[in-house]
Amino acid sequence: RNFRARIILVTIILSVTGAFTLIFNTIAQKVLSELKIEKETQAYVNWVREWALSNKSILDVIADGIAAQPGFEEDYDRAIKYLDDIVSNYSDISVAYLCNPSWEHTVLMNNGWEPEPSWHVEERQWYLDTLLARGNFNVSMPYQDEQTGLYCVTLSRVVYDLSGRRIGLLGIDYYLDRLINILGESYTTDGYAFITDVDGNIINHPNIEYQMKPGFALNAGTLCYRDALAAADAASVKIRDYDGKLKGCMASQEAITGFNVLVVRGYDIVYGNMLYTNIIYLAVFLLCILIVNVIMVRLSRWQERVNLELSEAAQHAIWADQAKDAFLANMSHEIRTPINAVLGMNEMILKESKEEQTVYYANTIQSAGRTLLSLVNDILDLSKIESGKMEIVPIEYDVSSLVNDIVNMVRLRAEKKGLKLIPEIDQNLPSRLYGDDVRIRQIITNILTNAVKYTKAGYVRFAMHQVQVLDGNVDIEVSITDTGMGIKEEDLSKLFTSFQRLEEEKNRNIEGTGLGLKIVAELLQMMGSEMNVSSVYGVGSTFSFTLSQKIVDATPLGDYETRYHMLTEGEVQEGGKTAPKARVLVVDDNETNLLVAKNLLKATKVQLETAMSGAQCIEKLKDGFYDIVFLDHMMPEMDGIETLRRIKKEELALKTVFIALTANAVHGAKQTYLEAGFDDYLSKPFTGRDIEKCLFSHLSRDLIESAKERTKEKVMQNELGSELTIAKAPAFARGDQEAYFDAVSDFCDNSFCNDLELDFGMKDYKSYRIHVARASAEAEQVGLFELSKLGGELVQWILEKEYERVAANHKRFISMYRQATQNLEQVARAYFEKGGEQ
Repeated sequence: RNFRARIILVTIILSVTGAFTLIFNTIAQKVLSELKIEKETQAYVNWVREWALSNKSILDVIADGIAAQPGFEEDYDRAIKYLDDIVSNYSDISVAYLCNPSWEHTVLMNNGWEPEPSWHVEERQWYLDTLLARGNFNVSMPYQDEQTGLYCVTLSRVVYDLSGRRIGLLGIDYYLDRLINILGESYTTDGYAFITDVDGNIINHPNIEYQMKPGFALNAGTLCYRDALAAADAASVKIRDYDGKLKGCMASQEAITGFNVLVVRGYDIVYGNMLYTNIIYLAVFLLCILIVNVIMVRLSRWQERVNLELSEAAQHAIWADQAKDAFLANMSHEIRTPINAVLGMNEMILKESKEEQTVYYANTIQSAGRTLLSLVNDILDLSKIESGKMEIVPIEYDVSSLVNDIVNMVRLRAEKKGLKLIPEIDQNLPSRLYGDDVRIRQIITNILTNAVKYTKAGYVRFAMHQVQVLDGNVDIEVSITDTGMGIKEEDLSKLFTSFQRLEEEKNRNIEGTGLGLKIVAELLQMMGSEMNVSSVYGVGSTFSFTLSQKIVDATPLGDYETRYHMLTEGEVQEGGKTAPKARVLVVDDNETNLLVAKNLLKATKVQLETAMSGAQCIEKLKDGFYDIVFLDHMMPEMDGIETLRRIKKEELALKTVFIALTANAVHGAKQTYLEAGFDDYLSKPFTGRDIEKCLFSHLSRDLIESAKERTKEKVMQNELGSELTIAKAPAFARGDQEAYFDAVSDFCDNSFCNDLELDFGMKDYKSYRIHVARASAEAEQVGLFELSKLGGELVQWILEKEYERVAANHKRFISMYRQATQNLEQVARAYFEKGGEQ
């Protein structure tokens, strides 16, 4: 393509250059040629003028001599002798004469000629023309002398004596031989020059047929010279001469005599080498076009061959891409399916086991399983990005929820390593934004997780600050700073390379594939941002980037924990949901997966049935109605899509909701299932919360019951008198006693009071606020709403900088918390032993 473009460019340059050269050469040659013929014409005109002026001078000398002789006309013999003496001194003069009709001898001629009485000089044309001529000087039309047969022209003027009296008209006749000879020198094989009289009659000409003869005169205006005469003194014109050849002709009129001088030259002489030059340039240009055409034809054939090869290569690439997608889909299914089983069954252990060691083992399995799942997701994400199939899906989201989720996901990991996670969230940030919060969570969580991984001691600071607000958008600077091992300057360029980990030997005990930052960098680029990294080896690192998000609600965020608490309060108090009247069918060829789904849906109290193949699914649908069918995709013999197609074709379940239940998580999977007729898509592995959310989003409202409808509120008083409302505790409201006990275990943290006392003593109200906000949220989870309320007030007082009120209620909060941790578990267990879920 570049070669073709260069050839075309060269051709265009040559064409333009050649065209400009031809135009310039033509104009230049034409100008030079015009100047050449104009110069030659002017030279001949000057010769004619010089001839006329020199002869006029002679006429003036004779006239002055006559004027100086008083009574010249009265002495005939003396006059004749004087005129004869003059003529004898000038060989070009044929005769000289002085005329006056009032004299006895009307004509005094040097040769003594006397006219007949009937001949009247005043009737002669030259006589009349002289009287009318400007300056009383005239040059007559050429004529043939009757006596000699030669052509003559008469120069005449009025003669005055010294007193100013007009004596008569003096005339001298000149033969034209001399003038004709001058022009005759122009007669060459290349052209010629000739003269016409005032009327355009040809006086001399190389073509004898055009030559003036006795009784014959040919006017040049009736021949090929008419355009030249019309454009006299303007420019040369092209003519087709008497010999049939194309020539250039220019005419110019001599002012004194009135004669027209015409110069005719051969076309090639007139225009110099212009014609030959243009022919050469045209030939070269045509040759270049021919060469370019040959090259382009060959190039076109070569390109067709290359295009064919590229087409075949592209087809192979498409097949390879399809094979890769198929491999990723199969890998996703084959790996995520057992992960789903492992995590699902493990979730059952966490919910049902009461043994501390078993729960510890289960938590370890849960952590390892999530790590394995994140590795698979990283590989799939990288594949999506590299194939251009990763998409940014913006939605409205609450900033407090985003920050809370990120902090909670990383805080436990940091605390296990003894690190301090320091959130610094700008309270002036808009509360609700529009963007892809899923990808933003992924980006920030990945960087935070890396910071925790590579930091042995100190802290990890997570900061979000508002940079500027412009045209309804806010620019947010996100930075993560750690006190970890840092990065060597020479290793900074390797950070965003796939499957690349820095200092592999030193960090071999740190889990990870080296894909995380590569994915982060690509996601940021898709969002119009980029990662900035600054690091000091052995001291720590800072990763930062700036995102532009559309503002949905510009209300300042304030304290993100307080806002999040307010947003989730209603959801917590609403309690769990059940659907005992709903009929649900789960179809999967893996018994473990069926068991996982059955256990995860147990809390919903739905009427659950299972099937292990598409054929069994069809048979069950023939026997009865199901509100929702969770249908696995990749099953032997008849997969989920084929099963659904047959169900739709046979119209077995017109009002049933079908949800694709699959481990295929590659790009476009959801769209594929929706196009196949599924109503929704749930990717494995999924949690109990995931499948419950999907279930209740598709069940009709009349099938769903809330916890408030099932459970009457039970209230007991603990020893301190604090209200313990167990029925409103979120886990209890969902009927999940194990989750409630987990919440109680998290709440009874013996180190909390020590941390709070330390923060209060150092007046570190920021850290104090974070600890109290966390305790307040946990208190609400276990039903200690009075303690939670006091904690919320402490948080608000800190935000309003009412530190005196904080100090006045600090000991009360600590006391309530300690009493609660001592008695909560015993009171709660006693309650369940007596009443259970009644």
